[in-house]
Amino acid sequence: MTSATKRNRKLASFIQSGSKKATAYAYRLSGNWEEAAELVQEATFRMVCAWDSYDQAKPLETWFLTILRNLFYDSQKRSMRKNLSINCPAGEEGEEYSELLPGPKENPTADLEREETREAVQTILGRLTPRHRRILRCCDMQGMDYEQAGRALGLPKNTVGSQLSRARQAFKRHAASVAATWDGGLL
Repeated sequence: MTSATKRNRKLASFIQSGSKKATAYAYRLSGNWEEAAELVQEATFRMVCAWDSYDQAKPLETWFLTILRNLFYDSQKRSMRKNLSINCPAGEEGEEYSELLPGPKENPTADLEREETREAVQTILGRLTPRHRRILRCCDMQGMDYEQAGRALGLPKNTVGSQLSRARQAFKRHAASVAATWDGGLL
């Protein structure tokens, strides 16, 4: 039996036996069955493409789940850069990110100020740790409750609350430093 045949059999066996477990893991990360299925499909494709770099002395399942997890985190990073909702809570007092923006005006100056403020918020988010960005995205931007966010991030429900509080405090700290350096002090 050739090494390619052995590889193909091992991959086919793994995919057949591990697909339900992998999809369940992807669902815990994403909180969405459709996204979970897409993650598993993409991770499988990447695993097959990178097969030559697989260390056969290590468990195949561990390698695959690492690919899957990294794929999810990469998609979260891309999504964080693209989709910032400013109408979500930013603090425990019920403040929203949109409150950082000037009120609606019908002039180009207001539009420019809003764009600068959006850039400032993106800058602040860029200064946060990945953990803080993920927890803010889940709870404040996507509206997940602590249990949903815990499943998506692989954290206990109680840990989500404490990490969210720390992430909001970090956002406020960075907002103060950005506002001090931002021209016009929009924040």
